[in-house]
Amino acid sequence: MISGLFRPPTGALVRITCMTVKCVAFVGFAVFQMAGTKLAMLRAPASVIRGGILLACYAAHVSGQTACEAELNRADAHTSCAVQRMRTRRTASIVAFGGSVTWGAGLDNPVNESWANVLATLLQQINVVDHAHVRNLAIRAHGSEAAANCFDNMLRPGSSGSPVDDVFGAAPSLTNHAVPPEPADIVLFEFSINGQKDLDKLMRNLRRRYPDAIFLYVQHFALWAESSLRDEPAARRKNFLENATWSASWYSPDLSMCPIRPDLQANFKLFSVKLFSLRSTLRSLSPKQVSGYFAPDLHHLSRAGHALVAEGALQTIVRAAGCGGPGCDKHRLGPDRADGCAASETAEFHDTRASSCFLWYNSGKVDPKLHLLRPGVELSRLEGAGTKYAFLISGDCGLGPRQVGFAFRAAAGATVQIAFMRDGGAKYGEAKVTLDHAGTNLVQGGVDGFQHHILTLQTIGVTRHNGTHHFWVEASSCNRSFAVAGVTVLEPQN
Repeated sequence: MISGLFRPPTGALVRITCMTVKCVAFVGFAVFQMAGTKLAMLRAPASVIRGGILLACYAAHVSGQTACEAELNRADAHTSCAVQRMRTRRTASIVAFGGSVTWGAGLDNPVNESWANVLATLLQQINVVDHAHVRNLAIRAHGSEAAANCFDNMLRPGSSGSPVDDVFGAAPSLTNHAVPPEPADIVLFEFSINGQKDLDKLMRNLRRRYPDAIFLYVQHFALWAESSLRDEPAARRKNFLENATWSASWYSPDLSMCPIRPDLQANFKLFSVKLFSLRSTLRSLSPKQVSGYFAPDLHHLSRAGHALVAEGALQTIVRAAGCGGPGCDKHRLGPDRADGCAASETAEFHDTRASSCFLWYNSGKVDPKLHLLRPGVELSRLEGAGTKYAFLISGDCGLGPRQVGFAFRAAAGATVQIAFMRDGGAKYGEAKVTLDHAGTNLVQGGVDGFQHHILTLQTIGVTRHNGTHHFWVEASSCNRSFAVAGVTVLEPQN
């Protein structure tokens, strides 16, 4: 038997009990149908969605979760108290970190249709809150490294991170470093495609800052095989549906196999991170059904895919907040309130370091605190995308400016990195990068066998004095450009 509680917009508390292996939960129309150990999604009409969706009747043994997912997502007092605080305040603050999927690439209206924003809407529809604010801090074509190093800048007031009206990097002068970032109730992560470098660092620092927030990681995956990455979208879909060249790694009927690596499992346990696995959710569907949740490139999500991920994320949170049953972790329950939830269990930590992330990649505007030493060099929009900008410099073949330089102020001991674009084709070449003329670093914009076109960070050096520093980038590959997307200056960790 499976039972679930929900509170519809009318405010009445309703219990639905499912006593068969085939369970249908609905408000006017069917939303979910669960059969055996598999989960299939049935889309409800928009009118029903606007009226409120019931996301109950959900349990590990019918959702297709693996054993490690069930362990990570077990009910606990931490999640229960976080939901209770949101319900009491009637507001929720959501922060989302990720790549182009979380950004909403391919959607007509990323601000409203990306999964983080749909999750905010669902929280209101099931009457947990009246208002939910989303700060979408996703960076397209990048993994977790920039977020791990720049999260403090990204979270400051004035840094909306909106995929359309991006202030992070666009107008850093508006960022108020004297004001701590606003609190967060839910912190979302999605870094499964472009790399998870320093993900543990990001989670550690954010857990330090937001000790009471719900952390949830979405495990996304792409349907293309590496050998077919450069195929046109139509060919990708055709090959996948015909089961010819596509990898079937997304399908694994063995529920004993965890969808994430052991090191991620350990970090998720350490930092109390819940997991929603798209791979586990779709494991029982046919290739045609699965492809419907993806955009034509079979990498990004379709609108239905974003809705699916948002619903799955909400299910995970609702289930983890259901403290009281077997296996409920009550170790954080305190005696000061009848419900065991303090108004705020731990004071938030705010980083006082003066780190600066000068990233114009998202918005095409450079922080005025970073002085451009080659005024004739202009930012270029990459691949026609509205949020991918870089200074393009060329080799010594008379094709354009060869150098770009920057001046900035920093204390001694700061680590300086260059942010640049890297791919495996012949588009980008090599550059010589120097910090304070203290030696040359060779940075490769093109790497054989590297099939992605992504934003990459590389450490150049450490500042040796207080004051002004100079950072120079010189393209050294004839007929190949080098794309400079930012400079990060990281103060030593406390």
